[in-house]
Amino acid sequence: MSKYSNSNKGLKDSLRSAKLNNTFLKSEYNKFQILKSKQQELDKRNLFLEKQYDTINAQIEAQKLIAVQFAESYNLEKQKNKQLHNEVLNLYSEEAVSENTKNVVYRVQLGIFDELIDIEGIEDLTTIHTQAHQVIYIAGKFDNFVSARGYLMKMSRRGFKDAFIVKF
Repeated sequence: MSKYSNSNKGLKDSLRSAKLNNTFLKSEYNKFQILKSKQQELDKRNLFLEKQYDTINAQIEAQKLIAVQFAESYNLEKQKNKQLHNEVLNLYSEEAVSENTKNVVYRVQLGIFDELIDIEGIEDLTTIHTQAHQVIYIAGKFDNFVSARGYLMKMSRRGFKDAFIVKF
């Protein structure tokens, strides 16, 4: 009997130890679940931050592109202003030269186009067909540069931004 009593006592101790281990493991499992939940929250936050980072980097790249385009545009406008300034200065020198030259005709070349365009109300219009199957439009006939320059400005306002004066 004492043999069974010792065996029973050993089993009770083992059962008590197993219950303690079970309680400990449940506690550790609950801690693990809490940590796992926190890790998932951190993963979500990291994913959100990565998306924000990518969005901000894309915006920065777009701003850099805009800045480059703005700088190019600024430089083009600066060149145009310089060219206009030079043209105004040349206006006076051309005016003086034109007084000394007879039989000089100034015309305005409106542009070179791939096909015929409908142009109404333009004085002294001449069309020249090129071997490349393009059409050159030249308008106006002026005996002085100042008049041609005024006509050029008028044609520019009508949409012929690339027009220029041709001296014949």
